Amino acid sequence: MLSSYYVLGNDFFAHCVIFLYLCNFADRYICNYLNYMDNGRSIINCVWFIMKNHLFDNIFLLAIVLCWFSPSFAQEDSQPEGSSVTSSETRSEEALLENEAGQLHAAKDIAEISDKEKNTDEDDKELDYAEKIKLVSNRDIHIPWFTMSPTVGYGFFMHSNLKPGVNIDNRHALIVKYSFNLGGRGFSSEIAPVYQYEESSNGFGTFHAVGLYIGINWRWRWWNFVPSAGFGIKTNYLMGENIEYGVEIYGRFPVSLTWYLAGNFNLILEFAPSYGVVGIKSEKFNLDELHLGHGFAIDFNIGTRFP
Repeated sequence: MLSSYYVLGNDFFAHCVIFLYLCNFADRYICNYLNYMDNGRSIINCVWFIMKNHLFDNIFLLAIVLCWFSPSFAQEDSQPEGSSVTSSETRSEEALLENEAGQLHAAKDIAEISDKEKNTDEDDKELDYAEKIKLVSNRDIHIPWFTMSPTVGYGFFMHSNLKPGVNIDNRHALIVKYSFNLGGRGFSSEIAPVYQYEESSNGFGTFHAVGLYIGINWRWRWWNFVPSAGFGIKTNYLMGENIEYGVEIYGRFPVSLTWYLAGNFNLILEFAPSYGVVGIKSEKFNLDELHLGHGFAIDFNIGTRFP
């Protein structure tokens, strides 16, 4: 059965278009923000200037969010495929349904008679292990079109050469992420605010990183597990005592497994290799302007998904 929210909620092409637009939207914000920070403006003035001069982008982004959260997109399409059938086909289908209804009624009567013949001990008998496993494996795991998943994890960023003679060493990070997932099984979009506490082993010290991850995933069901794989872009703004500011832009390729333990109670395990750039501006390290370096990164996360 197709559903009407396929237009935005579960269509690969639509997710790709929205993903690319949001990446461009984030790129404009970051570039303008860094430009006006260099000119000595405050954070509030920078944000107000960007919101005012990108009014159309903000309105379009708000329209996308409202469409995603509209209840009409979550309703199933009531019109089945191949609705144009002939009257003879309709009559034959009605006869078949009546026949099946009669068989079910007879089977129900037989079952009631057999139940009366059973004693109370047999009624209280528990299912054996094989039957329990069969029931669990055949249960339907419902994945709503909108879910939230808080996660916490560890990240490792390899060293990067910012300019000759200046390197930022390996960094270890505590990662806190709160994901908003739009779409059920199949293709889905993910938007997640991210906070990272990073520590470098050389003189750069510690960083606080705040940013956003935007990506798309493909999810499917296997027994009581929901694996997923996807790709996306993570952008962070870095703050620290030894730097003026910094940025991180990484392409991320997450692979996750959601394990439904009981009912809708679940556990998320996620592994994500990444590759991207880190930029630092710091007069202390003779980085008078934003210098970029590149390298690999990897992160491991654990969390849960609801509703």
